[in-house]
Amino acid sequence: MNLAPQSRAVERLALVLCVLVSLILLGLPAANKIDVAQVLADVLTSPWTRTIAFVSDLSDVRAENAELAARLAAVTMDLESAERLCRERDALREALGLHRREPSRVIPCEVVVLRVDDATTLVRVRSAHDVAWRVHQPVITSGGLVGRVLRADGTKAAWVELASSPDFAICCEVERTGLPGILRPGLGTFSLTLVGRDEDVRPGDRLVTSDIPAVGAGDEAIAPAMPRGLPVGIVTAVDTPLREIFKSVQVELLADLGALDLVFVVVGDGDWWDAPASGTDIPSTEQTP
Repeated sequence: MNLAPQSRAVERLALVLCVLVSLILLGLPAANKIDVAQVLADVLTSPWTRTIAFVSDLSDVRAENAELAARLAAVTMDLESAERLCRERDALREALGLHRREPSRVIPCEVVVLRVDDATTLVRVRSAHDVAWRVHQPVITSGGLVGRVLRADGTKAAWVELASSPDFAICCEVERTGLPGILRPGLGTFSLTLVGRDEDVRPGDRLVTSDIPAVGAGDEAIAPAMPRGLPVGIVTAVDTPLREIFKSVQVELLADLGALDLVFVVVGDGDWWDAPASGTDIPSTEQTP
């Protein structure tokens, strides 16, 4: 079928229509020419412009989808590699006879009782769910470490020894250098002890918990290892007294011990907790200290 005559007829018709529209526009008053031209532009050119914009947007969307698909594939590959490494790690730990680590998590607890006396400073915390309480579980707030679990009071409550307790001591390290020391409370302040006079520690350094227990002079019993990396405090002052082998390092806690309404108990093994030896689970008691 020959379409050439029909195509020429359509072209002639379009030419005639254009000539007529031009003549009509020339015959219109000057004030109406702009309005009519705008209407014709909307009718004739707007669909074409929108089509071009749609095609361009569709091309951009396809390019973004291709980039996202590539990123998803890379993330999926990384995830599979991480899972494979975890399986290999677990197999190695099992072959070496090491305990299986439970993922660390935090359990919110409400502070319900505060007790302060000459010997210790305790708070009683209560969870909405049963908790496998263990001695020296870290207790934190959004600011940082506030204390450690002392003993259970049933399955949903426990007594927590605050960092301001006179006998409180925990192993810490300077986050910048890894320098270890023992944090102890004083009269309204805290100090990082056992820091050599030649060690690098400065005001403004941040302290975090260390997983290295203190040894010597019975310190291991009162300053056991805690999960490494929990925020503790900021060094406020450093002094090197004459004829002393240790620096005087003053510390301010990051957490506010005077405003404890909601705290979090760190449970599990993971990277935050080394499973204690058998027999260190806290016996439950219904008597308050």
